[in-house]
Amino acid sequence: MHAIKDNPYRTLGLLGNTNEKVLKKQIAIIRRYAEVGQSKSFDCDFPFLGDLKREQHSVKDAASRVEQAKNKVLYALFWFIKNDHIDEIALNHLKDGNLEKATEIWEKTLKGSAITTKNFSAISNLSTLKLAVTTNNGSFDAEKFILSMDMKGKLLSSDVFNNFVSTVVGDEIIINRTTIIKDYVDEITQIISPYLLKPVEKSGLVKGTMDNGIGFYRWENGDLYFGEWKEGYRTGLGIYAWGSGDYFQGYFKSGNFHGEGIYIFTNGSQRIGEWINGKFQDHEYYDTSKISKEVKDKVRSLVQDSGIEFN
Repeated sequence: MHAIKDNPYRTLGLLGNTNEKVLKKQIAIIRRYAEVGQSKSFDCDFPFLGDLKREQHSVKDAASRVEQAKNKVLYALFWFIKNDHIDEIALNHLKDGNLEKATEIWEKTLKGSAITTKNFSAISNLSTLKLAVTTNNGSFDAEKFILSMDMKGKLLSSDVFNNFVSTVVGDEIIINRTTIIKDYVDEITQIISPYLLKPVEKSGLVKGTMDNGIGFYRWENGDLYFGEWKEGYRTGLGIYAWGSGDYFQGYFKSGNFHGEGIYIFTNGSQRIGEWINGKFQDHEYYDTSKISKEVKDKVRSLVQDSGIEFN
């Protein structure tokens, strides 16, 4: 199941924070239409996501998926909620297929602001929208995917996540955050797995050049490198991803980490700062947020300027 396009809330024609009374009433309405072979449309169908068929079995399955409070929260994270008039305006644009206007409204709400009790719905909705268009038309937009994960990650790790939970299932129900995060990651994996690199059939240079230019290289063990080369060595800005899941983006010199960079481990922890000849320099005065932003922006520009397409 695609957690957005086949989201149970979409099948039921509802927002992710619809109360239980309205949810049951909606299910009854849809079932009556389905029993006579008809399908009723709703504002939350959002045609830009693709075709939507409401049949008896799909309605029954959708209803069962949101019976438990934990699942209500999980699928609400992959859908849209309405928490204020700003969400209402943006969702109306979304209903009309105006994704750009909806994006603009939510982005203005978040501009220059930390996640708060007033904008948590905007960051969740915008993250969902960017994830929804990540795989449009069979392609994969890595930049939108990263932005989506960054925003949803901020929500999941913040104290304001409790407000999100309360909006969806009420104040009296306690949800295990760790379980939700694990289930969210599992669903994300299903969405992006068709676009991940397949097992290595041939190692070596995939695209570009290794001689004073930009190239994409793949090793037999599954390791990957994309970035700048000089005389056959990784030198300059680039990304190195291990088959194990760890990856580094930043600067290299003669194959070693050398300069500012971000090392991200498979468990999600990060090491941000400066490396010299492959060794991390543990300086407390580093502005890690500034280094992270600058490195990511430069890597993003390098990808765009290279003309090399890869996942």
